[in-house]
Amino acid sequence: MNIEKTNKIIFKLLKVEGDSMSPSIIKNSIIIVSYIPYFFTQPKIGDIVIVKHPHKNISIIKRIQKIKNNKYYILGDNSYQSTDSRDFGYIDKSLIIAKKINLK
Repeated sequence: MNIEKTNKIIFKLLKVEGDSMSPSIIKNSIIIVSYIPYFFTQPKIGDIVIVKHPHKNISIIKRIQKIKNNKYYILGDNSYQSTDSRDFGYIDKSLIIAKKINLK
């Protein structure tokens, strides 16, 4: 049996900088995200995800609203303060980099 050592990050604490997900997640909240869930399952409607912006070199946090032909329509909960699929359309799964983890 081979055991391979890895330096991959599994969980991370992130500070939310904008208001696009309020009131669900307010500005300056600290959230936990995981980089591994979508290796084993598909993203689903309602998941809150960290996404590589399709046109800018930034990461954004959004909620999956629709799924069509393995593409994802993502929206911020605060539609007045969100840049999302209404601006750039459906995104590929390859742009989804992490999932927000809920602790209960």
